[in-house]
Amino acid sequence: MEFRSGAAMDIYWDGKFIKRYGKFAKEGEEPQYVNPTLPLILNGGAAGAHLLAVRYENTEPFADQVIQGFQISISNPNSTIAVMMRQILMRGVLIEGIAFIFLTLFLIHFLSFLFYRKDRSNLLFSLFNLGMSVFC
Repeated sequence: MEFRSGAAMDIYWDGKFIKRYGKFAKEGEEPQYVNPTLPLILNGGAAGAHLLAVRYENTEPFADQVIQGFQISISNPNSTIAVMMRQILMRGVLIEGIAFIFLTLFLIHFLSFLFYRKDRSNLLFSLFNLGMSVFC
């Protein structure tokens, strides 16, 4: 199941508490409203009727809400996980590409520093690029 909302929610399955998103407003406390980014994978158990209950809170005006109300979508967990894995792979390829660009800039500017040592800016810029590639 995937929940889309900009609020605080408690999810119950057949009367059992499953998951909490965000923080509900209590006396003197500030509520924290979140939009769940990961799907919630539930084992439905035996075939038959089940009860899904959602405790929902959003005290912001309706016009100010990023996501108005909440949405629930039920999908096959295998396909949902496959989509998530593809997204993770694409992010990894993108980040590795950026790290490779920084590493290439490091090598170019470090070699420039080795050939002309009076200009220390190449050394500093190469060290910056090395740090950025390691960070990525």
